Amino acid sequence: MLIIIEGADGAGKSEFAGRLTALLAAARFTDQVEVLHRGPPMQHPLDEYVTPLLGYRPGQGRHIICDRWHLGESVYPAILNRKTRYTHAVRSYVELFLLSRGALLIFIDRPDDIIYENVRRRGDDLLTPALAVAAAQSFRLAYLSTRLTVLRAFRDLPDNILAQNALTLATQLDTMAMRLNPFTTYVGRPQPSYLLLGDVRNTGVEPGDLRPALMPYAATSGHYLLSVLAEDIIDDCGLANACDVDDVDKLREVLGEPLTATLGVNASRSTEYRFGTTLHPQHVRRFHHHHGGEYAESVRRALNEQSGELEWRPS
Repeated sequence: MLIIIEGADGAGKSEFAGRLTALLAAARFTDQVEVLHRGPPMQHPLDEYVTPLLGYRPGQGRHIICDRWHLGESVYPAILNRKTRYTHAVRSYVELFLLSRGALLIFIDRPDDIIYENVRRRGDDLLTPALAVAAAQSFRLAYLSTRLTVLRAFRDLPDNILAQNALTLATQLDTMAMRLNPFTTYVGRPQPSYLLLGDVRNTGVEPGDLRPALMPYAATSGHYLLSVLAEDIIDDCGLANACDVDDVDKLREVLGEPLTATLGVNASRSTEYRFGTTLHPQHVRRFHHHHGGEYAESVRRALNEQSGELEWRPS
């Protein structure tokens, strides 16, 4: 199972991560349990929050507990007045990826006065007690917008009860996501309403490459696509490639036959034009960059009406 523990400094994340790790190790004593930790990002957010988990798949005897992960990068840049590459497109993709791995997010919340006192007592070179309280307030807003399943945990609940509740819920998510294990390029919910199919991953893909489709690094088609798509589509869609290593028909069957659209001529040809179609986002990014809203509507039509939009051009 994959469990992400988030919350402000001083909330007790690491203490709870240790308790949860011990309980999980005792309950699954033949399995591997590891803890990953993230601080301020030292590299691109995709390489911080996606790449380290590419080899993880649910139901294979390996469990990962993330003591602080991606949610803080929606909070701390504003609190600490620093730059970030964690754009809306990147955040959306990170969460689609985590959904495909069955991740559970545990939000550890504590009253502001306790946050303040904990940070004051231990001291911090970067975060003052007042900034820690401001971060705690921002976390309470940030967790409300996550696409992940959230267990909000107040620390007045005994750790053993909280940990047991977390393992029960994480096991359910694990079971649902296991069905996605055979598919390399897919990111998204285990049963989305929509599926968007690109063609292939960028050049340089070698056998055994675990990177999924349309990773939104700067100035890529994936970044453009997720920057312009409407939130309701992103919230309930999955992304994969049609001309790559995955069997599209098997993927659609596992996903529950979602409404599907192909992006670009290559993907449309490879699926014999059986689904809605529209232009590949790379073409639109190059030639119609400022018409993202109209392009997003062509994607919506291709999905909902299963229409052919390969001839779409901005009005």
